[in-house]
Amino acid sequence: MPCKGGVPVPAGHATIYTEKALAPGPNYCQARIVDLGGRREIYLAGQTGNDPVYSEVVEGGIRAETIQALENIKEILLAAGATFDHVVKVTVFMTHMDQDKAVFEEVFGSYFPNLKPARSLVEVSKLPLPGENPRVEIEVFALMALENV
Repeated sequence: MPCKGGVPVPAGHATIYTEKALAPGPNYCQARIVDLGGRREIYLAGQTGNDPVYSEVVEGGIRAETIQALENIKEILLAAGATFDHVVKVTVFMTHMDQDKAVFEEVFGSYFPNLKPARSLVEVSKLPLPGENPRVEIEVFALMALENV
């Protein structure tokens, strides 16, 4: 299955694209799937709080941005046949950790009520969306047994 650019991928690999999440840029996909030895690995590109319809960062600060980023992730996971319960590792990039961490943690925890993933939280000076200045970007790795696919 090709990315939104039509480029084929190697056997055992697939790309994921859903219109229910922010469209990827020209040089990456929303997600890649790799089937290996009885397991499916799902690698998602980092998601920001951009509305998939308007492509703009949602208004409402870190709470709204975190919710939108996680909703984008949820839609990509669903398109790959997975859920938040399959997420094993999360990397979070925040631009204002001192101000935003408590609210972020509250929202993040509500999306992972059962199985808590391993997670890294990194403060950065800026996220790569010119002119929009998102406050958070979330990247996830999910793992499934192929018998559950």
